[in-house]
Formats: sequence, C-alpha cells, structure tokens
Amino acid sequence: MASTDATAAETHPNRIDPASWFVRWMLGLYLLALFLLLFLAFTCVWYSCDEAISGTPDVRECSLYVLDFRVAVRPTVALALLMALAGGLGSFVHAATSFATYVGNARLDSKWGWWFVVRTPIAMVLALLFYFFLRAGFLGTSTDLNPYGFIATGALVGMFSKQAADKLREVFDTLFRSRGDEQRAGKLSNPVPSIAETTPKELKVGEAKPELKIRGAGFTTASSLEVEGQARKGALKFGDAHHVTATFEPADVAAARSLKIVIANPEPGGGRSDPFTVNVVP
Repeated sequence: MASTDATAAETHPNRIDPASWFVRWMLGLYLLALFLLLFLAFTCVWYSCDEAISGTPDVRECSLYVLDFRVAVRPTVALALLMALAGGLGSFVHAATSFATYVGNARLDSKWGWWFVVRTPIAMVLALLFYFFLRAGFLGTSTDLNPYGFIATGALVGMFSKQAADKLREVFDTLFRSRGDEQRAGKLSNPVPSIAETTPKELKVGEAKPELKIRGAGFTTASSLEVEGQARKGALKFGDAHHVTATFEPADVAAARSLKIVIANPEPGGGRSDPFTVNVVP
C-alpha cells in the first residue's frame, strides 16, 4: 500500500494531500491565538501612544509596559510598530479567509501548512519596510502622512503581500537598475532541456505499460512531457538532471506510428527541447 501511495505521489506531484483533523485544528487555533495577540498588542500601543503619534503639542514620547517594564517610545517608533501590527492583522484576514474556504470545501492541502504559519510574520516585515519607504518618499507619497494613512497602508500591505512585494521590487529596480544579473552565469533559472536518446529506442504496439527512460540534459522536477503537441500532466518522473522516465497512454501505442515527444521547463528561464521521434513498431 505504501509503495502504491509513493508511486501515485510521484506520478501526480500536484495532487492534494488532505490535511488531517489534527493539522486543521492546530492551524485554526494558531490563527485565532495569533489574532488575539495582534489585536491586543495593536490596541495597547494605540491607546498608549495615540496622543504622541497624533502630534499633540508637548507630547514627545509614550510609555509601553512589557511584563512590568516601562519602555519609553518615540512617536515615529510607535507609528512603525502600529504599521507592522496592522500588517499582521491584514494578513490574518487573508490567511483566515483562505483557511476557512479550503477547510469548508475539504481541500486543505497539508503541504500548505507552513504558508499559514509564516504568512503573518512576512506581512509584518513587509509593512515595516513600507513604513521606511513611505518616510523616505520612495513611493511618491508625502512624508507627513497622518497616522491613519500609515496604519491603513500597513493593513493593505498585510492583506495583499504579493502586490506589496511587487511594488518594492519595482522601486528597487528603478533605483538600482543593473544588467549584472543578465550576465551572471550562475543565476537561478531553469535550463532549456534537451533529449539525447531513449531506452528502449522504440515502443511496441499494444504494450500494456508503455514507458521510456530518457537521457538528456537540463531536466528539473518541474519538467513536463508533451506528446504530439499535447501536454501530459504527471507523465514524467524525475530522476536527475540527465535522466527522466516518461509514461505513455495506451492510445499512443494502439497502432504503428511515429511519436514526437518534447520536454518543457517552466519559467524563469526554461523552454522546450527539440522534438524527438520515437517509433511505435509491431
């Protein structure tokens, strides 16, 4: 049974691995505890530092109490902390909505468990980075935004972290444009695959389990097989960068013919190999 499950996982790498009831409960409790902690922290900082961050005259700092320790915080630091906490609350909205949707539809994949765990810390860091970018004026906004503007931006960054990260990348590309990555030989991108030979060299008509071992170069775990221009999802088993195993359908060997096969790699980089002909013989 274990061997069958392993084979199925290799043949269908994108199949859903349903999360157990224990994982569902742990993730649900984690999200609830995270919300309560973030909301409590946000409320405490806002209540303690409202006057300081609102620009009230003669109020140059506020006091936060952490385990009986008093910490004096300047308004700019308090605002940065509030923006990070708002980012965490925004990310909770996204993560909790996704969690409820996938659990409700019985499609929560256990492989995504860590996404829910790290989603909020990533959003908080992004919100904090946005605070400094806003203060520096890199995003084309005024440097004297009111506190509500900063906090609202932090919440939106948390809810839409991908778009926020794309915006930071856009700013970085504009400020530090370089062609060095295009000239770097070792940059992380998928190679263009190539097919050298197959074993066996031919397929037999009516073969029960038509399969070929392919030798070549540039293969990755994301490589896919195309037969006569049609993508065959899950039909390619990765061995290493030079060896893969292709599984064909019974219809491919129903009669004597020539099959053109192609191996494709996705972006970044990537590409398609030259067509390779495999004969199906009686």
